Amino acid sequence: FGGDPNSVTIFGQSSGSQNSQQLLRSPLVEKEDLVTRAVCDSGTINHVSSLMNVDEVRENTLKVAKEVGCRGSSEEIRKCLQAVDGAAIMKAYADNKPIDMSKLPFAPVIEPKDAEDNVIPEDLSLRVSSKPWITSTANGEYILYLRMSKMVSPSWFENVRNHLTSYLESWIGQHTTDSAVKREGAQMLKNYYFQVMEPMENFTRDMAMLHADDGFIFPFLFNIEKQKNNGPTWAFRNEYKGELSGVSPWGEVTCVDDVAGHAETMNYYFNRRSTNPSVSPIETPEDRAVSKRLIKYLV
Repeated sequence: FGGDPNSVTIFGQSSGSQNSQQLLRSPLVEKEDLVTRAVCDSGTINHVSSLMNVDEVRENTLKVAKEVGCRGSSEEIRKCLQAVDGAAIMKAYADNKPIDMSKLPFAPVIEPKDAEDNVIPEDLSLRVSSKPWITSTANGEYILYLRMSKMVSPSWFENVRNHLTSYLESWIGQHTTDSAVKREGAQMLKNYYFQVMEPMENFTRDMAMLHADDGFIFPFLFNIEKQKNNGPTWAFRNEYKGELSGVSPWGEVTCVDDVAGHAETMNYYFNRRSTNPSVSPIETPEDRAVSKRLIKYLV
């Protein structure tokens, strides 16, 4: 687009934010000097949605491939998938998506060291970068999971509530095989997040809080602590509820809580009002003030 190839800023929100940070810290990208700086909104490298278990992702991939008629070696499956209609792949994806509040079937993984163009050869959350990085989280990250909860069967929540300890031990078990850690960790989570599990609305909100902390808040804190005293870093927590907060593009109010929602900071970096016809194309004075405050860190 006519820009300076020696000054490339990558932006991302949510999973795109996680991908942007992966690129900023990737040894391959660093070696090729492809990225100059990154801006990441509501998302950092984690082991929930940006670094999944390789075997689990492989198993899910083969399920989808089989459903659209692709079998054989990795290369045969790759060529077959490239020829399959995208709608068929999306249907197979939906049919095989885990019934869970936040579990994903696919996400980036740590690649084999001998893989060609290996972007993620290691856990990049443990690697630092000398390049400028802006990252943010919000006090309403949980709103994302409340939205997702509407796509999950009520019976799933009922089953998890009835077997909460097992669910939490299984969740912790994605990261450790130590039975004592799983048992003690599950009890700590129950004591902290699930003090009042009735009515179901309470339990659903508590689950949203748990998964928001697991997928966004803790990884945010971990990553900025790891990056400390390395490249220029500006990390902040967004608590501003603006005119676009909690409102869908078609005008539906999706959240009444007085919080900044997941990945809403991008509303202030870029004027997205043209995509939201339910509001005026002119920023409110308060929204504009937040935009000016954020943008000054970019220039």
